[in-house]
This record gives sequence, structure tokens and C-alpha cells, in this order.
Amino acid sequence: MEFTTKNTYSGTTTVSAGTLLVSAGDINSSAVTVEVGGRLVYNSSTARTNTITLNGNGMLTRATLSGTGTISTALVLDNIGDTLSPGNSPGIQNFGTSQSWNAFTYVWELNNFTGTTAGTAFDQITITGGLTLTGGSGAYLLDITSLLANNTPGNVPNFSEVNRSWTILTTTTGISGFNAANWTLGKTAFSSSPTAAGTWALTQSGNDLVLSYAVPEPATWALLAFSLTTVMVLRRRRNS
Repeated sequence: MEFTTKNTYSGTTTVSAGTLLVSAGDINSSAVTVEVGGRLVYNSSTARTNTITLNGNGMLTRATLSGTGTISTALVLDNIGDTLSPGNSPGIQNFGTSQSWNAFTYVWELNNFTGTTAGTAFDQITITGGLTLTGGSGAYLLDITSLLANNTPGNVPNFSEVNRSWTILTTTTGISGFNAANWTLGKTAFSSSPTAAGTWALTQSGNDLVLSYAVPEPATWALLAFSLTTVMVLRRRRNS
């Protein structure tokens, strides 16, 4: 369902399945609840100030908030099934007030490995204010997702084994409570040609969260090549 103008109905709204797209105006509703299997895409230029509740329940049963519009309300994220998926593949998701999040999934999409523009080449969350992370071990999932140039799933364009980094979340006043050990970096939705051999890492840099991809050091490549050669020699000796 798509809303393109401000609506006159009152009461609450529940997205129990499918997608509710708000492309203009706002929902004249005191609260919007997104249940498992539902998605709210908020693309309106009108800031959303009323409550949004995501009722996700686990890694595979998600309730999702997407879009490029500004969310100017404190969002309660307290389950790894509560999912943020910025923009419209990819894009920038804007929050107009400080946030405190206990557990959630961030579906982060990349459609150009060498691209440098947030919102065009890769996803980003921006927060006017600060972000407090209150969850512990396993509370947060960063779902690293590759897209083709047409924004459908597939091998990310322009991939090569080079060091890269992306600012995936930025605030104006800072981040507290970040601990990389509390984050799971999911890579099952990322693919490339050739297959990525490097490592991913999430760090805090000032007011930002930065995702990095690092290629193995030359010494590591040499050790891997030596190990493979040794295994092949041993196999030949056993077969002789």
C-alpha cells in the first residue's frame, strides 16, 4: 500500500505483512506498529514525529523500517529482529533526534565496491544528536549485502582485493556504548567475483561507525600459498 498525501483517518496503524510506503505527507496516526514480515518505507519529506514500533522477533523474523525520510522520534529497538534498512537500495536513513538502541539488525547494502557516495553507492544512517548502544554480546547484527548496479542481489561491481572503508552511521554529538564484540558481521548476503578473501571489521571513529574491508598482508598470502603447496606435496607422497 502507498500513501502519497496526508491522510485524515485517526487511530493506530499496524503493518502486519507486506509493505506500507509513505512517499509524501505523513500517516495521520498516533502510532505505527510493524509486525514480523512487515515493512514501513518512509520516504516523505515530512518528518515523522509520532511513534514507530518494530516488533521483530529473532534473526529470521524481521520487522523492517526503510526509506529516506526523517524519523524525528525516539525509536525503541530491543530485538535483533528489529531491522533498519536505509533508503531504497541503497540510501540514507535520517533520524532527527538522539537514539538509544538495545538490539537490532542493520541491513547494509553496497552496489559499488569503489563508490564513495553515501546513499548512492552504499547505505548510511545519519542521526542529528547522539546514539547510545545499551546491548550486550550478540545484540547487533550488521547484514553486509551486495547488490548489482541495478540494485538487485548479486556480485558487487568493481570488486578487487583492496583496502576499503565506509562510514555506515554518523551522528552529530557522538556514540556511547559501542563495543565491536557485541556486533555480528553477517556476510552470507555478500558476493563478489573473485570471492572476497579479506576480512571485515566494524569500528568507532569519533562520531561515526566505520565498516572496513582489509586484504591479507603479503606475508599472509605467502603463508597461505606455502600451506597449500605443502598439502599438495604431502598428498602426492601419500599417493605414491
